Amino acid sequence: MNGMRILLVEDSHSLRQVFSSYFSQQGCHVDEIGSLSGARRLLKLFKPDLAIVDLGLNDGIGLDLLSDLTARDIPAVIISSRSDSRDRVLSFEMGAEDFMVKPIDLRELHLRAVRLLRSRKQAAMRETILPLSCGAATVDVTTRTLQSADLRRVALTGSEFRLLRLLLEKRGAVVDRGTISVAVLNHRFVENSRAVDVMVSKLRCKLAKVGEARAIRNVRAEGYVFEPDLPSTSPVGT
Repeated sequence: MNGMRILLVEDSHSLRQVFSSYFSQQGCHVDEIGSLSGARRLLKLFKPDLAIVDLGLNDGIGLDLLSDLTARDIPAVIISSRSDSRDRVLSFEMGAEDFMVKPIDLRELHLRAVRLLRSRKQAAMRETILPLSCGAATVDVTTRTLQSADLRRVALTGSEFRLLRLLLEKRGAVVDRGTISVAVLNHRFVENSRAVDVMVSKLRCKLAKVGEARAIRNVRAEGYVFEPDLPSTSPVGT
């Protein structure tokens, strides 16, 4: 995607040079910085199409920048030398769109970035306000926010929005944890992992704030289903 403007936040000068050189060759404009504070200064000057942020920085952690990025609807890819699944899950919970472990295959990173921006553009072109049920609660696809009947708004993180969108697309059908893990967290489901359940729990709490407390139901030993219109006497467990 020629003309993509990327904010690269990486404290290794040599890596910044490698990344910048490669992406420049792909027709992208790269603004590079080596610190969290420097990145925040740059964000006051312009809005990049995408941010690539190292998890470990000299003056903080890359996750600290995610709130600044999500507030301006800037998608972020977290890169890290650590492969701990907890870092990956936390990154998605805090709003990252993708997560990659070093050493980074730059061609793969570029393809992921292009796919991510294309997906966001296509989503923006589709209907932006989707009903959650027969009630008045809705989800705004563009701003990734829930809205209740009395117009209260609740923001979703990137992973929460992807989870809700997946469940809405499969409305009425059970979606297993493995499918959720791959589609939302971008990694294979690990038995006994609570990552998916924790994410569903957080989304449920936000849905409750817009009057959809029972929208997501747990089907024992199978997965989750989005059925907001079922009565509370449904055999599907909570």
